[in-house]
Amino acid sequence: MKKVLFALLTLALVLPVFADDAQTMPARVFRTYFVGTYANITKSYDSDGDKQNLASGDITAYNFAAALEFGTNDWITGALQWAPGYTFSSEADGSNYKKANLADPADLFIGGKIQLIGPKTPILKSETVRLSMGTGVKVPLSHPDWEEEYDSWTSSKDFLLSPADKHVLGLGARLYADYLFTPTFYLNLYSEFLYYPGSVKATDASLVNYATVAAVRGSVPSYDPSIKYGYDFTLELEPHYNLMLKDGLQLETGLPLTYKMSPALDVSDDSLGYISNLESSESSNILTIAPNAALFFMKAALPIEVKLSYSQPLMGKNRQVANSLTCIVRVYAKY
Repeated sequence: MKKVLFALLTLALVLPVFADDAQTMPARVFRTYFVGTYANITKSYDSDGDKQNLASGDITAYNFAAALEFGTNDWITGALQWAPGYTFSSEADGSNYKKANLADPADLFIGGKIQLIGPKTPILKSETVRLSMGTGVKVPLSHPDWEEEYDSWTSSKDFLLSPADKHVLGLGARLYADYLFTPTFYLNLYSEFLYYPGSVKATDASLVNYATVAAVRGSVPSYDPSIKYGYDFTLELEPHYNLMLKDGLQLETGLPLTYKMSPALDVSDDSLGYISNLESSESSNILTIAPNAALFFMKAALPIEVKLSYSQPLMGKNRQVANSLTCIVRVYAKY
């Protein structure tokens, strides 16, 4: 039963979407992202790092995400980032999950990035090192009614299988560092720390937690635990190589290695231990590699960049095994 609950709780898409280097946008330039992803989720890593079958069976999903970045000047960039966005189509092949979907909007990150070291910042100029820091807030865009979703599941109607995000306010800090070996090759190090200061009732967190609490309340009506998510941490190392194919047409390639982790859930008012003892209450992590290549049409009427990325998990714990193919279209405009 624990593996069934665990597999349901951890279904989510993690997409390689946004530029994680230390470069900021030029002044008065907008960059708009349109992102489409196909994901195939076949198994999950358990608490020992071994792969297990999903209770829901294999899942395929199609997702759309978007973002907007703008340069307030040459060394400060503002951003609205919505990823993994919205899964507009999904299918599970498990016999009890044919009507499951992942149609829940992810939360919105609102923030900015300031360059501390680089060629244009007035703080400390350098042609070989770029260092930037960012901050922002993650704003919930959805609050699923898990009682309604649970009733739909038990009545064999369409139901939401898993939330797209945590749906609580998050406070974020980011650090970006680049070292340019040559004008065309550089190494990027990126890190992000998202802290969730608040808590949420277990019944408002997911289908799994709602079902667990509802079952216990049959004999203990006062049972009402709460969950604190703590934080999410990301660390990424990516070599970049750019090649000018001809005037106005640039090939860009990258090979990011990304590590993501979250601590065990902090569960309060849970003297009975039903939520605390779920396998999903343990810490989780995932290591992925995502080779990518892009063509940048620099002299188009609206400069446009088309990028393909394939994400492959290498190892993990208490996370889903999701292979994804992503197409990212970035359009530039100056005001």
